[in-house]
Amino acid sequence: MQHKLIYKCLQNEKVTAFVKRQYIASYSRYFSGHENECRDMLESAFDVLQKSQENGLNKTKWNKAVYTISKDIFQIRNDSFWFNKMHYAYKTLIRPKKDYEAVSALLKGNIVHDFGCDGGFFSLELLRDGFNVVLSDVVDHRISEVKNLPFYYMKSPVDVGYLKDKIDTTIVKTVLHHIDKRYLATVLKKLKKTGSRIIVEEDIYGVPSFIRDASDKLISQKNFKEFASLSLEEQYQYCVLTDYFSNAVIYGRPDITFPFNFMSVDDWKSVFEAAGFTVQKCIINGFNNWKLTQNCQAWFVLD
Repeated sequence: MQHKLIYKCLQNEKVTAFVKRQYIASYSRYFSGHENECRDMLESAFDVLQKSQENGLNKTKWNKAVYTISKDIFQIRNDSFWFNKMHYAYKTLIRPKKDYEAVSALLKGNIVHDFGCDGGFFSLELLRDGFNVVLSDVVDHRISEVKNLPFYYMKSPVDVGYLKDKIDTTIVKTVLHHIDKRYLATVLKKLKKTGSRIIVEEDIYGVPSFIRDASDKLISQKNFKEFASLSLEEQYQYCVLTDYFSNAVIYGRPDITFPFNFMSVDDWKSVFEAAGFTVQKCIINGFNNWKLTQNCQAWFVLD
């Protein structure tokens, strides 16, 4: 199912071209001094992936192409490669600080749960500002600076019954679309039992359903306007391609679960309300230029 869906998205030349342009533009902005190299790397990556499927869907060739791109083009095993050095700085310093600036005023209480913490970079920002932080994930990729913090290894995404103490705020950053729809309600209800507030960041599509809530600043975003011009299916395909390309292809993590559970703002609100939450606030950010992976995003504040 995963390969078939991504393959279908990749065959849509309009969507693929838009995705490629976004990567080239955002990478050129961030990797200053390496603009031409970024363009060549991204062009080559898409070319290798597409050529592997030129005779139709072939999972073996697909997996080999993904491995080749990660290993040879983005050189994920070479820590001294300029791309990896600069990307690590983005992942550990820039993104956590920017994300913290976006949600710091929304945090409630002193005990914060970083659900799906990955390396714990955002947790470190919370710790530096004086919060008591609890981390959890289905894998343990924590950096040394947060190794001494409470961490709960989850056997599966629905394994949320580990928290004994009450949590004031739970942060869920671009995690829910990696959870199968069949288990989403269970996860949300379990998280609700552990804490009073949940702050969710998600990639969204279905622009016509939330354009009424868009600010002038949002509507003026060039990427937002182009995204809004796509059909709903094409917007969903954009989300699928960027999610898979960033995680599996560029960062070499094809082992991540990819149910591609993307929704519109209204659909996410319905899911949250069905789980017993009140949506106190929905902040539609659209496309943030500072982010390497360009997606239309929103923050949801749930009580």
